[in-house]
Formats: sequence, C-alpha cells, structure tokens
Amino acid sequence: MTTTPPTVTPCPVPWCPEAGHHVWDGTPGDEAFRFHQVRSRITAEGAGRDMAVTVSAVVFEETDEPIDRSVQIVTDEAPDAIAFLRSRATVAELVAALQRAADLVFGEEVTAKGRHNSGPTQS
Repeated sequence: MTTTPPTVTPCPVPWCPEAGHHVWDGTPGDEAFRFHQVRSRITAEGAGRDMAVTVSAVVFEETDEPIDRSVQIVTDEAPDAIAFLRSRATVAELVAALQRAADLVFGEEVTAKGRHNSGPTQS
C-alpha cells in the first residue's frame, strides 16, 4: 500500500510560520484547506480571575475559494466566540476605541470620589 505524501505549496503570505513546509489538510482540489496565522496573547485582570485574550492575524486558504483574511480576537472565557475584523478600517476603529478608553482612564488622575484631579481649584 502506497501513501501519498502531504502536498506542500507556497504560502500566500510571507509571514506564515510554516512557510516552505506548510501542508494542506486534505487533498488540493478536494476541499483541502490550511490556516496561516500568527498569534499574540495577553493576560488581563478579570473579575475573579485573570483572562487570556488572543489576537491573531489569520489567512484561511481553501481550494477553489477566495482567500479569507481577518484579524481575530478571542478570550479563553468564550473560545467559540471569535470577533472577525475583516478590514484595515475595522481594525483601526477598534484600536482608536481602545486608545480613547485608555486616554480617558489613564490620561488624568482620578480621585477616590470619582472627581478628576486636574490641578488647583479656585475658591
């Protein structure tokens, strides 16, 4: 019995960690696919326990289908609830929203009573 070796073709993106040796799952031409991805993981303080958040650059390649590109965000709390950001503009909106929130929260010192401590007050 002979077995067919896994098919390797060039990856469509130069940053794929498996470039040069990335095999297809299945047989090309017969619903084969492969994921090209790079993940970044951070741990953030959560309610009751820390939470891991993973942001991934993902290119999904399937035979006879257009390449699907997205930035994906998922937490360890809900691994099946994936946010798919499918354009540079959507990613920019998310980054801008995070930056606005960080500027609001960390941009000024906030007192325990919830008042901004922005310097001397006039009496």
